[in-house]
Order: sequence, then C-alpha cells, then structure tokens
Amino acid sequence: GTRQTAVQNLSFNVATSDLGVEPVGYTSGTNLIQATLNGDASISFTSVAITGANAPDFSITSNGCTGSLSTGSTCNVYVNFTPSATGERSASLQFTDTATGNPQSVTLTGVGEILTQTLVPTPQALVFPATNDPVVGGSSSSSFYVTNTGDAPITFSSVALSGANSVDFGISSNGCPSSPSTLAPGSQC
Repeated sequence: GTRQTAVQNLSFNVATSDLGVEPVGYTSGTNLIQATLNGDASISFTSVAITGANAPDFSITSNGCTGSLSTGSTCNVYVNFTPSATGERSASLQFTDTATGNPQSVTLTGVGEILTQTLVPTPQALVFPATNDPVVGGSSSSSFYVTNTGDAPITFSSVALSGANSVDFGISSNGCPSSPSTLAPGSQC
C-alpha cells in the first residue's frame, strides 16, 4: 500500500493584527487571533510566542492554543500593545506546532504616539482694581481657571503663588484635583 501524509493546515482569522495608535507607555485593548485547523489529523502546539524587533511592545494576555487541537477546531490567542517608543511598531505572533508549514505567524502592528499636556489659564492675567482706600490689609478678589487643552491627563502636585510680591496675594479656593486625581483633557478647574 501507499502511505499518505496527513494534511494539517493551520489558518488564522487575520494575517495582520493592527492594534492601532496608542500613547507611549499606555496599553491597548486586546485583539483576538483565532487559529483553525483544517485537515485530517490533529496537531500539538509546542509554543506560541511574540518575536521580532519590537516584541517587548506586544503581550499575550491569554493563550488558548496549548496542547493539542483536533481537525475542524479553533483556539484563541489574545494580544495587546504597549508601545515603548513613537512611530510604527511591529512583531510576529509565532505558532510552533506539528502542523504543515510549521512555524506559522501572524504580524502584529501598532503605532506609538506622544501625548501632550497643556494648561491654558483664563484670563491670561489677573488685574485687581485700584482702590483709594488707604487701609493697609484691605482685599479684593478675582478668579481664574485653567483648561487642559492637551490630549493627556494632568496631575497637580501643588498650586502655589510665586514671584516678587507673592506674599501680597493668597489663594482662597482651589478647585483643581489633587494627586492622584487628574484633570482630564478638555476639562477645567
């Protein structure tokens, strides 16, 4: 008799998994990579690993492709992305197994970006009205707010007055969040 070789084709729901644009140091949501075995025999997985130049920027959050996989069955691997630098980042999710064409891989891509933190005061300067009152120690008040016009949250470690005549002024109320709370982009205090 003629001996036939088992056919074991492992296919994937995507050839490239794009994890999108993410700020440097922030973690994306997870993407699903689903493997399906077609053929006439089961396979065994040796490993599923991330390889390539930017491999540390990608993580496997859940690996369901372990042990054996029977024909017609699927298994899932979930990955996320935490860029360590700006620009395009890429790696490969590599499946080492007993299927035909071993190892197989899915390309992982993402883009790292820098967020900005910008506070804009309104008004730009406070002008207190002149007074004819000769009494030293008299007071008047004025208020202003700051708006986070950047795209990253801002943490305030303190709010203080400074400058040559700072002792002549005081802060009567501070509505800005204290650490660890933050002022979200587009918010004001």
